[in-house]
Formats: sequence, C-alpha cells, structure tokens
Amino acid sequence: MALLPAIVAVTQLGRIHPDEVYQALEPAYWRVHGYGVLAWEWRDGIRNWAVPGVLAAFL
Repeated sequence: MALLPAIVAVTQLGRIHPDEVYQALEPAYWRVHGYGVLAWEWRDGIRNWAVPGVLAAFL
C-alpha cells in the first residue's frame, strides 16, 4: 500500500506553481469544515470541484 506513494514521491518533479496545492486543498478543506479562504474562481463557480471533492474524502 505504501509502494505507490513512495514511487510517486521519488518520480515527481515537484511543484511548478506555488499555488497549485492551495487551489485544490483549500476548497477541499472548505467543503469539509465549512470555512476557509476560497479564490474568486471557486466563488464564481468557474472551477471544477472534482479534485477538491476527492481530496475532501481524506480530510
């Protein structure tokens, strides 16, 4: 079970943009806990909730 995360950690090149984690984790946190800081894209409804929805299951 830990093999896949270990492989991804070794082969991943890192983050390209500083806010790419924020753009997925913060909306997921907001979905689970009901508060947080959402960017305008989420407030106006132009971003897809698929990735934050999956991440919310793990929070």
